[in-house]
Amino acid sequence: MSLTFHDAIDLGLKNNLGVLLQSYNSIAARGEKWKELSELLPNVRGAVSVNVAQDNLAARGLRFPGFPTVVGPYGFTDARVYLTQSILNLKALNRERGAAEDEKAAQYSYKDARELVVLATGNAYLQALSGAARVETAEAQMESAQALFGKATDQQNAGLSPAIDTLRARVEFQNRQQQLIVARNEYAKQKLALVRAIGLPTGQEIALTSKAPYDRLATEGIEPSVQRAYASRSD
Repeated sequence: MSLTFHDAIDLGLKNNLGVLLQSYNSIAARGEKWKELSELLPNVRGAVSVNVAQDNLAARGLRFPGFPTVVGPYGFTDARVYLTQSILNLKALNRERGAAEDEKAAQYSYKDARELVVLATGNAYLQALSGAARVETAEAQMESAQALFGKATDQQNAGLSPAIDTLRARVEFQNRQQQLIVARNEYAKQKLALVRAIGLPTGQEIALTSKAPYDRLATEGIEPSVQRAYASRSD
């Protein structure tokens, strides 16, 4: 899997549980603010009822010649609108202010969690890049030591150099081989740490394609504070 610096940052933000929880907390704080604000805004409600009634006029003392004493059944509809508004409610006002401050705090916590994930993921990516560079250096040093060992062997066979020089070249070559093994193991650990940081399966093989990501942070939409952090790191 080819992985750029920006891809690693995106995966870290999408898969990190801390960022997701802070996002939900921010949404919940916003809902709580609107709930408290509703106590200060005008409240309008309506009610509609449909009724069927029958009235006994005689029981009410109304008697008209030729008019029935019982009227109905007849139906009627009642529709009403109610408007309530608090003129001064200090308790509700203070609760709304507190909820607004809680929302701001939740938003700052969310931004802080995002920047922390960006910083941790970017640091893991740069560490892996550093490990890859160490592997390349160790490979070059081993190839150079191998060439010197071959040269020393040829010179010894031709009688131009003592055996001690060939032995030194062989020891140097073996040391470079061991350093290459150590560098490769360290690089594998660093890639595993990066894979865990961005939420990929631990068995996923990755190939780092961004060689100098801190040169393009401004064009990749990374937070300004993180840009400054990586700019200072690159210096």
